[in-house]
Amino acid sequence: MKDRQVTHEGRRLIVPDSGTPFPATIYREKDGVDYEGVIEEGTPYDVESILPDTTAESLGLDPDDDPTPADALQAIAQAFMVPLDIQELYKPLIAPLSVSLTGFKAGSYLRYGKFYDELRVFVKVSKTTAMSGTTAIGTLPAGYRPTEAQTLTAYNTDGNVVSGITVTIGTDGAVAVVGDVDANVIVMASYKSS
Repeated sequence: MKDRQVTHEGRRLIVPDSGTPFPATIYREKDGVDYEGVIEEGTPYDVESILPDTTAESLGLDPDDDPTPADALQAIAQAFMVPLDIQELYKPLIAPLSVSLTGFKAGSYLRYGKFYDELRVFVKVSKTTAMSGTTAIGTLPAGYRPTEAQTLTAYNTDGNVVSGITVTIGTDGAVAVVGDVDANVIVMASYKSS
C-alpha cells in the first residue's frame, strides 16, 4: 500500500449551482469526544493501520511491492487450501508423503504428523484408472503408525460418504484404499488418535 500524497491537505474543488468552480480548503472541526482535555481522533486510515510492512512480510509479501489488503487476503487464502471442515484439525500436519504409484493423479497425497502428541493422518487420492480390491497408498514411517489398526470411512470432495469404500491404516504403517473406486473419483479419509 501507499499513503496518499497531497500538496494541499483538505483542499476540495467546489462547484456551486451557478456552475463556476472554485478551490477551497475544508477543515475538520475538532468536535470529538473530549477525554480529560484530549480529543479522541480514532484510528488513522493509513498504511501503518491497514497493512503495515511487518504484517505484509509475515504473509510472505514484499513491502517494496506496495501490497494491498487484497494481496494480503489472497496470501491468507493460499495458506488454507485444505477444505474448511478439516482446516483446524489438519493444518499442523507435516511431512507429506508423495504418492508415486503408477496411475495416481497429481494432487494425491498422504499427510501425517503429530500435534500435541496426537497422531493425525489425512489421505486424498485419485487415479486415472479405477481402483479395485486393495490399493496401496503408502507407508507411514515408524513413530507415525497407529497402535491399533484403523478402518476409516471414505468421503468425496463434497464431504459425502463414499459407499462401500474404506481406507485402512495398519499397525505396520501400510495405508490402503479398500473397495472399488471409479477412475478420477477423489477419495479422502482422516484419522486422529484419541
